Amino acid sequence: MDLIHRNLRAALGSRLGQELTPQVCAGIEVDVMANPLPVPDAGGLACLDVSQEPAHLEFVNQRVDACYAQHSSVTMAVHRGGELVAVVLFGEATRHTLEMAVAADTKGRWMTPHMLRAVFAYPFKQYGAKVVYGRVRRSNEAAIRMDLGLGFEVTGCIPEGFGDDDCLLLAMTRQQCRWIGERHD
Repeated sequence: MDLIHRNLRAALGSRLGQELTPQVCAGIEVDVMANPLPVPDAGGLACLDVSQEPAHLEFVNQRVDACYAQHSSVTMAVHRGGELVAVVLFGEATRHTLEMAVAADTKGRWMTPHMLRAVFAYPFKQYGAKVVYGRVRRSNEAAIRMDLGLGFEVTGCIPEGFGDDDCLLLAMTRQQCRWIGERHD
C-alpha cells in the first residue's frame, strides 16, 4: 500500500464517528496530502528508510514472533552501510493509540537520540496518538530494560501471550515522551 493510502487510513481513523459529508471528505483529503510520512534526520550514523518495503515487514515478523500485515502497518527501517539493521513498526491503531514494535539485528548503537526523535515524532506528532504501546516477551529482559529506559511503563500482562512465554504490555503517553520535546511534568 502506498503512502497516500496509509495516510488516508490514518485520516479516516481520526474521523471515525463523523458522518462522511462532502466537507468531511474534503478535510480528509487535505489531511492525507498535507501529512506524508516524514523522513527525519537520523543523525548521520544510519539511514532512516520509510519506503515500506515488504522486506521491512518480514524482518519484524521473523524477529518478534508476529504476523503483521503490510496493509495495516507503517515501518521505519534503519540501514547502516547498506545493511538493514533495525525496523520500527507501527501497527494496530485506534483514534488515540498506536502499537509500536522494534526489531534489530545489531547490538551496535543504531538507536541514537536523533533516531529516537524521528521514531517518536511519527506516532505523537504525525499520527496524533495519545498513547504508544508495545508487547514484549517476559523473558526478553534486554528489550524490557530498553523500553523502560525509553520511558515506557509496564501496564499489564497476557499470560502465555507468546505461547511459551507471557506477554508484557508496555505503554507511553505523549506527555511521558521525552523524545518529542513536549513533556508536561
